[in-house]
Amino acid sequence: MRYYMLNKPSGVVTAVSDAKDKTVMDCFPEDIRPGLFPIGRLDKDTEGLLLITDDGDFAFRMLRPEFGVAKRYFFRAFGEISEEKIKKLETGGNLYGNGEKARPAFLSDITLSTVEHDLEHISEKERAHCAKNPKGATFSAVITVTEGKRH
Repeated sequence: MRYYMLNKPSGVVTAVSDAKDKTVMDCFPEDIRPGLFPIGRLDKDTEGLLLITDDGDFAFRMLRPEFGVAKRYFFRAFGEISEEKIKKLETGGNLYGNGEKARPAFLSDITLSTVEHDLEHISEKERAHCAKNPKGATFSAVITVTEGKRH
């Protein structure tokens, strides 16, 4: 069995193959790719640790929410975070207003900020729009989840 840790770069899709985008497998030499696949998924615009393996049983245990494997992510967001929003995350349930259920998630290391202060962390694509409101609220935090949800 083979296990690799990859610091997935932004702009790369988490897939074994893709017709139009570079994939995480393109980060590996061609001769070691056969049989490997990513465990889980990070969105194309997200960077961070991704496990790559050929061990299906291990991947199954890591991915299935019933095994309760915690994953921690650092993120930055626009807007304000409130006790009400935090409580909603911690209780899980219908978080999205569309009936989709989510398991509880937990925030820690919350830091309040402003667009002006976080400008260096804002992508070029969003920078011009955000600069129109330099005093706008932002925050960063670490979120701990046991299931995957987009963003």
